[in-house]
Amino acid sequence: MTSKWQQLADVFKQEDTYEQRTQTGKIFTHIRTHALIERLNSVLGPSGWNLDLMSCEVLTGMSVVIVRGCLEIDGSHITQYGSAEYGDTDLTLPDAVKAASSDALARCCYLLGIGAYLRTQNKSEPQPLQKNLRQTSSLNPDPISEKQKKYLLQLAKRQKFDAQTMGHTYSLGQRR
Repeated sequence: MTSKWQQLADVFKQEDTYEQRTQTGKIFTHIRTHALIERLNSVLGPSGWNLDLMSCEVLTGMSVVIVRGCLEIDGSHITQYGSAEYGDTDLTLPDAVKAASSDALARCCYLLGIGAYLRTQNKSEPQPLQKNLRQTSSLNPDPISEKQKKYLLQLAKRQKFDAQTMGHTYSLGQRR
């Protein structure tokens, strides 16, 4: 019998993914948001998971939306930031909030092993799930943009985070 964590980490159909080129020319494969939600619903049931949008900040001068989302599954909490630009792109501000929320969900799912196989060299086999996320500091290989980094550092200063808090951007088992 396959565990629910293995079911969550199963390979997605190709039509449920898309490729995106970064500014540096790297190509990453992403999972479409509707496919992530369908996977969570099919394995856990609609009431077996929850995405709590803990904060949403609009940086009007930078035309960026940053959302902090917390995915809860079985009492475990994974927190990640998602972002989206608006204005210069085709996105309106409400669309950017939705896109940033989807980005936060995708990043939370990745930390749980959902879609982690996409970051390995052999894309046909899922990457094994990490047993304890707190022991792994570099699960998310996607760098944040300079705009995001600048904003997050400014936000951390405003919130008076210390160096120890700054080093922990997600948690498992408790909310920050």
